Amino acid sequence: MAVDTQQLDKLGAFVKGQLDSYINDRAFLERQCLKNLRQYRRMYDPEVLRNIPTDKSHSYPGDTRIKVKGAVAKIMEMMFPAQDKNWSISHSPNPSIPENELQAVIEDVQATAQEGDDLDELMERKIREFAKKRAELMEAEIHDQLVDASIDYPQLCKRVSRSGFIYGIGIVRSPMVRTQMLRTWKRDDATGNLVAVPEKVRRPFAEFVRFWDFYPDLSAKTWDDQELVFERSVLMRQDVRKLADRQDFNSKAIIEYLKNNPSGNYKEKSYESELREISMTSNVSERQSRRYEVYRALGFFSGHQLRGVGVPGVDDENLADSYFVDLWFIDNVVIKARLASFGGDKPSDQYHAFIYSEDEDSGITGIVTGK
Repeated sequence: MAVDTQQLDKLGAFVKGQLDSYINDRAFLERQCLKNLRQYRRMYDPEVLRNIPTDKSHSYPGDTRIKVKGAVAKIMEMMFPAQDKNWSISHSPNPSIPENELQAVIEDVQATAQEGDDLDELMERKIREFAKKRAELMEAEIHDQLVDASIDYPQLCKRVSRSGFIYGIGIVRSPMVRTQMLRTWKRDDATGNLVAVPEKVRRPFAEFVRFWDFYPDLSAKTWDDQELVFERSVLMRQDVRKLADRQDFNSKAIIEYLKNNPSGNYKEKSYESELREISMTSNVSERQSRRYEVYRALGFFSGHQLRGVGVPGVDDENLADSYFVDLWFIDNVVIKARLASFGGDKPSDQYHAFIYSEDEDSGITGIVTGK
């Protein structure tokens, strides 16, 4: 599909403008989150510290840190008990099964039924047996995915819950998939014996998203009502270059941008300098050199906005429709625009939030301001 450069530039300008408004909207939450973090780290806010004489005590009570650690420990104990898993999968009282599987059950009942058997009761019992076996296999598969050491699901939940207790919100991005090698069993054609065969399979995983890197739609009334969200990534030059090798990215736009911007476009934001002060990390010279600020926009775009920009599946006959799009850009240069791989109804299908306390004062983020 030929790409209309002018239309692509127009789309880039639109999403950059939307991002700027989201950044401005989130500024008041950043100030509150910095206060929350200082309180957790047992540090006074600058305006308070200025009013404390140098010859007076600057000690800060550590109640908040103790409470957060205790809450995280408690919720982790509830989610991951030491003795056994605290979840299971079971079929419904009257399970429904796929039509092809149902046909197999019907044929089995017809072949095994004895004279005088209640066929209705026998059919329902066979269906429940099938559903029970399918639920057991599904539970084993999910359990195997959750104990995958490469994901470290308990550590992921710990980071999300700690963020929720400190700031008011913890965010996770999921589902995503990656390819892994697993063992499967196949029957050897020559001997008829079962043999172990490695097979590539796609398995789901999740990742923690820092509040500082996520820009929600604060105009939405609920988390599920968001129409568009942004996620920020700061990448090294070589990582941006690797994106050009992927089929779902616009390699030409990426390479051209890197040629024109050899030193990167990353500039430290005001809250990042305050985070460094809170964390007491040293300032490294040329910290901003050769780093690139890349944003992902996930949400709905109209057919008119996507026409001619190379998004597969957008037809001239459906310009009035809205499409759920996964779009990446640097500055106002679009480097990826594809229909989203997962979800399709709302951005919250991929960005999930643990909100410690939801009420009218905290909005969709759970971050209460004005304390």
